[in-house]
Amino acid sequence: MTSTIQSIQKYVVALVVSAVMLTVYAPYASATTYYYNPDSRNGAQIEALVRQINMLLAQLQSAQSSYTPYHTGGGYTYQVIRPKNGSSKYWYDTDDNDDSDDEDTPEATTDDADDVEETQAELNGDIEMNDFNNGIGFFVYGEDEDAIEDAADEDEYNDIDQDGDEIRKILLSSNIDDDRSFSARVSGLDEDTDHYFRICVQYEDEDDDETLECGEVEEFTTED
Repeated sequence: MTSTIQSIQKYVVALVVSAVMLTVYAPYASATTYYYNPDSRNGAQIEALVRQINMLLAQLQSAQSSYTPYHTGGGYTYQVIRPKNGSSKYWYDTDDNDDSDDEDTPEATTDDADDVEETQAELNGDIEMNDFNNGIGFFVYGEDEDAIEDAADEDEYNDIDQDGDEIRKILLSSNIDDDRSFSARVSGLDEDTDHYFRICVQYEDEDDDETLECGEVEEFTTED
């Protein structure tokens, strides 16, 4: 009888030691199976202890594979995953976040010229400032298509140099804060000549640098 009690005490001590080890090594634990001889004299007690140990390990493994629900903070949605190695991984979930820190830049659209005559024409275009303010809108026009194209490479309205009939510019507004349509009547054009033009807007970008946004280059031919 004394021998049986001593054996049970040994298994109880073993269970306590196992519980301590599980506390220390829980992040790396996984369920396992312990084998014993069911025909041994203390088989019932050992079987009960093994069931308890395996139950604890299964609970630990289940807890390790779980993750926290989605929660929102700072305008973004986060999810936290805790894998078995104990580390945590964080990332932005942009699917649930339609808002972006990137601001919509202004848009410029060049429309067709109207009322084209021998030496005159009406230039048309639209400017949408979107998330920006204080835009400077203007047309560039002239007989040199390349010069009109290259105007978009400059940073400011004042950087564009006029050059006779090759390229000219006309200021439309120096304080555009919304969506606007513009028309400008230009004269002094050469008769029966191809002319090119585009509308542009100067604005201060997210880095506080002056930049230009220009519409496509359009063409018209003055009458003979």
